[in-house]
Amino acid sequence: MEDMTVLLQYLQKEAEQRRRDDDRRRAEEAEQRRDDDRRRAEEAEIRRQEFATFMATLTPLPPSSPPNGTQQPTQHNKPVIKPPHPLQADATFQQFRDWRRHWQDYSVMTDLSTMSLTKQHIQLRTCLGPEILHILQYRLQLPQDDSTPMEEVLNILDKYFKAQTNEAL
Repeated sequence: MEDMTVLLQYLQKEAEQRRRDDDRRRAEEAEQRRDDDRRRAEEAEIRRQEFATFMATLTPLPPSSPPNGTQQPTQHNKPVIKPPHPLQADATFQQFRDWRRHWQDYSVMTDLSTMSLTKQHIQLRTCLGPEILHILQYRLQLPQDDSTPMEEVLNILDKYFKAQTNEAL
């Protein structure tokens, strides 16, 4: 009988220890999720700020009227450089090649190569339709961390559109 009591006490202590371990593990996981959520929110805010800064550099400010009717010398406004139209998923290979040529021209004109890789990816995403973004992320498994070089992303798209053309034949 005494052996049974000792066994029951042992099992109760084991169960208590497991519960404490489970509670501690759940608390650590919850803390990790909170940290991850905070980090993601901070990264999203940084991206929003970078995008706003980038857009501000592309949009020329309207000329302000001079005070007291005095005239200011005319300034040479920079030409507005328009990005290529958004690339759609149903584009043909030829349309993709035309789009890519426009993208490369745009990239050179805006000195995109001197910007951070994150800013380059932001610019690229503004020139891709939602279906293409979905295809890049889920079908072609392109990482979302903006670490892939721009040329590699364009080559992945190139292969995708070539494969689409070959399937249609």
